[in-house]
This record gives sequence, C-alpha cells and structure tokens, in this order.
Amino acid sequence: MNRKIAGLKSPGDRRVAEDWSNAKKVAEVLCRPVALSVLKKQTTGVDRVFLGTADPHTLNLESNRRLTGSGQFRTPKGWRDFTFTCELDPDTGKVTSFQNVTLSTKP
Repeated sequence: MNRKIAGLKSPGDRRVAEDWSNAKKVAEVLCRPVALSVLKKQTTGVDRVFLGTADPHTLNLESNRRLTGSGQFRTPKGWRDFTFTCELDPDTGKVTSFQNVTLSTKP
C-alpha cells in the first residue's frame, strides 16, 4: 500500500493519503478501483464511486483480509447508496472479492 501511495503523481495527494486512516487507505488504494469495475458491470452508466464518507465509522477494517462499509456510486439517474465487503489477500495486497448491496436512490 505504501508503494501505491508513494506512486501518486502529486506531492499534495501523497501528503493527504499518508494522513488517512488504515481503513481509508485500503478503501481508496485497493478497493475503490475494483469497486468501480464491479459496479460498472452491475449497473449501467456508473462513472464514479466513493467508499466511506467524512465519518470514520463508514469504513471498518475488520482485519487485514476484510474491509466493510458504506459508499455511493453515480449513474446518469443520480447517486445511489450501498454497503460493501472488500476481501483482501494480505500476502499480495490484492482484492480477492468485492460484494455490494444497493440501498437507495438519492434525489
């Protein structure tokens, strides 16, 4: 994870990422790219995804193998809330599974 953060292009982005909680680091660096790919396959028009919010309780790093939480994704019809489980392989630093449940549509 530290290599991926060090690889961010902007020094400002690297400084911000270094201050994130471990749960936020896992969410942004490892799980979010997979989440976007999975959600694009499940729902037409998904172009953006956020895992967690400003509230630190929306992400829970249960172990070095599992991150759970809530998030939002955007479609042409608006933002949708969802909960997710992101399974990880701590030896490779890769996501092994991303599962989500869509909760609602935002007005």
